[in-house]
Amino acid sequence: MLLGQLSVEHSRYILKHTLISMLISTAICVFFVWLIFSGREQIPLLGSSGAAIDFLPQTFMISFMAALMPSLGARSDLKKGLVSTLQKAGWRGPKHPALRALLLAFSFTLCGSALATGGLYLLGADSFTQAQIWSLKLIYSAVIAFAVTPMALKATLRQTD
Repeated sequence: MLLGQLSVEHSRYILKHTLISMLISTAICVFFVWLIFSGREQIPLLGSSGAAIDFLPQTFMISFMAALMPSLGARSDLKKGLVSTLQKAGWRGPKHPALRALLLAFSFTLCGSALATGGLYLLGADSFTQAQIWSLKLIYSAVIAFAVTPMALKATLRQTD
C-alpha cells in the first residue's frame, strides 16, 4: 500500500510531493525523449539506439532525482516544523539524502530497466512509433517517480537527527 498506516498529515504530505515529483519527472522526460528519439519513424526496443538501452539512464536519473529533491525538501520542512517526524521504525539505509538517492537509483535502475525491457519483449513489442515511444517513456517516468518518492519521503520523515 502506498501510504499504509500514516496519519492524514503525513499521507497528504507524501501524496502532494509524490504528485509534484511525478509531474517534474515527466516534464524532464519530455526533453530527453525529444532529444534522443525525435526525427525517427521507428524506434527499436533492442539495440544501441533502442528504447531498452535508454531505460538505464532514464531510470537512474528519474529515480535519483525523485528521491533526492523531495528528501531535501522534507528535511527543510522538518527543521521548519512544517511537517512532523514519523514515529514508526526508522529506515535502515543511508541517512544522507544523496547516498539514499544513489541506493534507490541503482536499485530501481537494475530492477525497473530489466522489468520494463523484459515485459515489452515478452509482449512482442519490437519497435515503436513516435506516439508509442512518447507514451511509453512519459508513463514510465511517472511510474518510477510514483514508486521512488514515497519511499524516500518516508525514510526522511522517520529520521530524528
